[in-house]
Amino acid sequence: MPHLSHTHTALSGPEALTIWGHPSAPPLILDPLSQFITLLCPSSDTSIIRCWACVAGWDVRRSGQHPNGDHDEIGLLSSREGNYGYRWDYTVRVKGLPREVWDDEIDTEVLHGVRVLGLVDLLDEFAGHWVAFSGVQREGEMAEAVVWILEKMLGQERAPQLRGWRVPHVVDERFWVPFLAKYPVSGPLFELCGLGV
Repeated sequence: MPHLSHTHTALSGPEALTIWGHPSAPPLILDPLSQFITLLCPSSDTSIIRCWACVAGWDVRRSGQHPNGDHDEIGLLSSREGNYGYRWDYTVRVKGLPREVWDDEIDTEVLHGVRVLGLVDLLDEFAGHWVAFSGVQREGEMAEAVVWILEKMLGQERAPQLRGWRVPHVVDERFWVPFLAKYPVSGPLFELCGLGV
């Protein structure tokens, strides 16, 4: 992967869960079955990342506006030698967010030398994924991730107190009502994190 320490990026998705210590999340860039690695950054940095990826020999696969309109997205495709001499490809999705969102609303942490999305933002991200995967096989994986993140937040020295404006996917009725009904164990966890049931 191109060296991006000079840019404002944060790893998100299942790979970020791995860095946070989730026991069954896929290992970062070691799992050849992992299709995507997702980086978030300010929109102004996507062109820098695109240039560095080209210099590093990556293929810039697509660029443009994400279909839901909330961020720009570029895809970078790279081939690597895997274990036992196999070659495999992986794609890095770079999601550019408006600068004011990046500066004012996104929390990041550096863990094990990797900048990752903070737990509150990961919680909101996985709540959105749960809605997207509702009714399909991966719904359970997303639900388990949401509960794990809540428990991890509560295990922090200072557990964050959630506010609705910080977690719009969580307070969205498409998540909140059916999730609490299907996974009642989450209700007390959300309450301890500041969101009443």
